[in-house]
Order: sequence, then structure tokens, then C-alpha cells
Amino acid sequence: MKAYIKNISIKNLFERKNIYWNLQDINVLVGKNGAGKSTILNIIKEMSHKDGAENISKASSSKITFTDNSFIESKEEIIKQSDLEHFISLIKEGLSKEQKINQIEKIESLRNFLSQKNSDKKNHIITAKIGGVKFHKGKILSKISDIKTQYVSTINMNANSINEIKGSDGVTKTILDMEIQKEILIFNGYKTDERYISVESRLSKAINSFFKECGKSIEIKEDISIKKSRSSKIALRDLSSGERQVIYIFLKVANSFFDGSIILMDEPEISLHLSWQEKLISEIRYVNPESQIIIVTHSPAIVMNGWMDKFIDISDIEVKE
Repeated sequence: MKAYIKNISIKNLFERKNIYWNLQDINVLVGKNGAGKSTILNIIKEMSHKDGAENISKASSSKITFTDNSFIESKEEIIKQSDLEHFISLIKEGLSKEQKINQIEKIESLRNFLSQKNSDKKNHIITAKIGGVKFHKGKILSKISDIKTQYVSTINMNANSINEIKGSDGVTKTILDMEIQKEILIFNGYKTDERYISVESRLSKAINSFFKECGKSIEIKEDISIKKSRSSKIALRDLSSGERQVIYIFLKVANSFFDGSIILMDEPEISLHLSWQEKLISEIRYVNPESQIIIVTHSPAIVMNGWMDKFIDISDIEVKE
């Protein structure tokens, strides 16, 4: 396993709760609506990417620790006025002359932002990455480890399966169809990898394990080929939203195998039949036996097929004071 989160600690989430979560290879987080499940998942996503701090800002600090004890941490940094210029100069020392010119606006924004009183900071937003340190809304994101994540939100997918765009070629496609084509291009980019043929075979078998109930089959090569019977081919747009979501999910899972990403999934049960929900984790693990998986769900069916020891209620990871 290339990237493994050992635990995540979040303080003052929504200004009212502390979280401490020890993770396994497969993790399924359940809980009531509004309890913060998706927020925790999105904090992991935001801390692994260059942009975005909407969810990071909902806690006073967050820390992800890995099995090798490296970590990523987001916390409020209190800087005395007398130390501000010294702090800025230390950042500048880590930049080349060209970088200083390119990032002068960010540095000045940061200086102005940090020199304000704490009471004023809530009304300002700043996102900057200077000298290897990321700043988000007054929080500093320190990284002593790199992490890659593949994020899948079925809520977004459900909307994207409906929203249509007319391309330059005049063909109308949904956003989800375009996202599937993008993932196929990424997948085909791994053709020179010696593991490609094996993953390609597992990918097709996994998707077809869902599709056989509907009398359909697919083959993913340079593109995607879908058959409704032994001879008749159908277009991607003719599939149901649930079927297209399955294709997209498993392409993301396959690509995460090659780049060593942690798989983050937000409510994957949406638009999936109960029998599909029950075998989802097993098929994901079949396609990708290595990546760590973190799922947020409302459906108990997700863990029914031998994964009961992998789920935890959010109330069980809240730290009581």
C-alpha cells in the first residue's frame, strides 16, 4: 500500500466537536445527517490538493498522520506583530529571485492579512502557497508528507449525469459522459505499465458483474464498447445514470491503483440498486487491492457483504471532553 493514513485529528469542528479517527485499509463512516461525515472526507481531500479550504476552515486545526509518522497539518498560526517581518523574510529566503517577483502580490496580501486583528480575520479570505507553505483563511497548512487522493462524490455524479453540454462537434453530452471519457484517457495512459493488462481485465470483469443483471456487457480498450445483447451496441448516453456512475467509479478506482491514491467516496450508494451496494467494496478491492479506501455512507448495505468490521459511527470517533 503506497499511501496509508494512520489517523486523523480534528479540533473544534463546527466550533463544537473534536474528532480522533484511527483508520484501517478500508473505512466506512456512518452517522446522522449534519454530523460532519462529508466534512471530514472533504478536509482530507482539501489537505491533499493545492486549492480549496472551505472545509478546512470549519475546524480550528486538522492533522493527518501516516503510518511512517509523516503528517499534514492545518492550524491557526499566531504571529506577534514584532515577529511578522521576520516571518515574511524567512519565507522570502526560500524563494528564488524569479519566484519573489512572481509571488510579490501574495506576499503583500499575506503581510496585510496577518497584521490584522484576529476579530477582523473572519471577514477575509486568502489562499496562497509561498515557499512550500500553504495559507488558507489564516491557517497554515504544513506538509511533511505528500498524499494523493481520488475523490468520488455520487451526489455530484448524479447531477452531472443529467446536466448536458453541446460540444464543438455539435454532439450533446452530459458532464458525466465527458468525465468518463477523461478517465478512460488517463487509464490508457498507463498502457506501458506492466500491470496494465491485468488491471484492464479486472476492471471489465468488475463492471460486468453489475451489468449482467441488465443483460449488458462492456469492454474498455481505447474507448468503451457497450453491448445490450450479443450483437447490438449501444451508446454511453443510453445507459442509466446508475450504470454510468458505476463505470466512472471503477475507472477512478483503476486509475488510483496506478498512481497510489487514497480513494475517497461520498455516498456511493446513490442511484445504485441494493444488490449493487452490497458488492461495491468487494469489487473495488478486486480492481484495486492496494489503495486505502475511505467511504462516507447512509446505507448499511455497503458493509453487508463481509465488511461489517470496517464501519464506524461518527459518534464513536468524537472525543468527549
